Amino acid sequence: MKLYCVAAFLGCISPGVFAAAEAPGVIFALGAAEDVYEARLGVQVPWHSDWQLRHADHFSTIFEASVGYWRGDKSNRVQRAVTDLGLMPVLRYHPAGAQRGLFFEAGLGAHLLSRTRLDDAHRYGTAFQFGEVAGIGTYFGGGKGELALRVHHISNGSIKQPNDGETFFEARVSWPF
Repeated sequence: MKLYCVAAFLGCISPGVFAAAEAPGVIFALGAAEDVYEARLGVQVPWHSDWQLRHADHFSTIFEASVGYWRGDKSNRVQRAVTDLGLMPVLRYHPAGAQRGLFFEAGLGAHLLSRTRLDDAHRYGTAFQFGEVAGIGTYFGGGKGELALRVHHISNGSIKQPNDGETFFEARVSWPF
């Protein structure tokens, strides 16, 4: 199923419609992990706009600040919600030979959870968590908006047990202010 989503996403990319330039904007993401669902709202700002490489390849960076809301899917257990605050710099690679507007991204940041336990099956050990993200995205709307598919892992890095962590598969949209 995940492969079909990626294929459909890449099939929607057409040259000439997108422009590769980050802009300050609002972030909205929906994600799913094993028995946990996430909604995330935040802001992104360009951090360092461009590092030119050979040919037309280049790197850029953005900084994300977001609030996430997690909800468990265990019907036979006590339901709790977890809110997380996240801060993350993200490095983007824009390949020259790819479709115009295509980017690959990776980031490492910090999260602070409102609870260390969602339910009996999801225990996080500490309120402080690390966050890692990897994804593929593109620009749309004349370069104004962004659409990305991401893998977003959040865990405490074994600072303290238990360290169940979560790995969300996210669809993320951003739109400039």
